[in-house]
Amino acid sequence: MLPRSKDQWALLLLTAALIALGKPAWMWAFPLKPMLQGEFHSVAHRGTGRATIYRGMKGELILEVTNARTAFRPDLMIYLLDAPDAANNEDAAKARCTVIARFDPAGANLRFRLPAGLDLSTPKSVTIWSPKYGVNFTTAPLRPVVY
Repeated sequence: MLPRSKDQWALLLLTAALIALGKPAWMWAFPLKPMLQGEFHSVAHRGTGRATIYRGMKGELILEVTNARTAFRPDLMIYLLDAPDAANNEDAAKARCTVIARFDPAGANLRFRLPAGLDLSTPKSVTIWSPKYGVNFTTAPLRPVVY
């Protein structure tokens, strides 16, 4: 479908120009730059979705959990781990962690501001963990986003 208004044509031309410059259009349109990203995989329970850490215009770090699905428990928490891939409960329990927030399975896209001063070389994975039972439900190993 072709653009109908001048604004739509302008947006189309701007997007084409930015792509021609070798930069994805979203890099110019949004103030958040993805730094680390990973896909959730099953550990103790089936898990799917994506975790992305963004850097904002002012240097703030934001964790976005997108389309995360796993078995529901009311006590589930989202942790950043220094373990590259917590593939079992023991790896997750031994890793140093930063508690981010309670996991809300009703939210399709969850965003959390990360602690100020967090070193981006520290978080290696994001896990959804049950502190009550000491169970790693699902983990997303993080990798640098390459442009």
